[in-house]
Amino acid sequence: MWVAAVSLIIAFVVFYFIVRVFKNIAGIPAAIKRRKKLVCAQEYQHDIMHGVVELAKGELKNFKKSEKYFLNAAEIADKSKSVDKNNRYANYLLAAKAAHWSRDYHSRDRYLKTALTINPEARFDIELSQAQFYLDSDQVDDALIILKRLYQQEPKNYLLLKSLKLIYIKTHDVQSLKVLLPQLKKQDLLTEQEIAGLNIRV
Repeated sequence: MWVAAVSLIIAFVVFYFIVRVFKNIAGIPAAIKRRKKLVCAQEYQHDIMHGVVELAKGELKNFKKSEKYFLNAAEIADKSKSVDKNNRYANYLLAAKAAHWSRDYHSRDRYLKTALTINPEARFDIELSQAQFYLDSDQVDDALIILKRLYQQEPKNYLLLKSLKLIYIKTHDVQSLKVLLPQLKKQDLLTEQEIAGLNIRV
């Protein structure tokens, strides 16, 4: 149940960034007038789409291919003035995801740092993604440090609350769970059965 729940959260985060990337990609060709820039935009779209396809195949060899595609897209974006910083940092987030699934944690963390350097304003999104990666690799303590800090910024964030709930249930931290109880119930993240099972008095 723990692994399935964490995987679901990570899948949701990946889907969120994929949607954001494709949303921004759609406007690129129209803004590019010169042939050279148009070719770059087409190559960028090609790499992103193939990266997503390889990532979805779910095999180690495909994760490596996916990472390469996302890095190629990132290189094109870094050289192009027509690609905004939202796309640029998202490329590295997707590359981090591919590296994480291939268990290359060093590269994963390096891509996350690059993403943060490109767009410091997206720190919350990037660190939330990092926390999901830590959860998936069972680095619970590291994930909790990040999530507690992010909770101070956005205490109503759905994915953040869901992640904290998973950790507190896993570690049997009922007192911390009680603090989150109002928001968890408000967002339907904690059922009456779970409350009863944890012996939490409402």
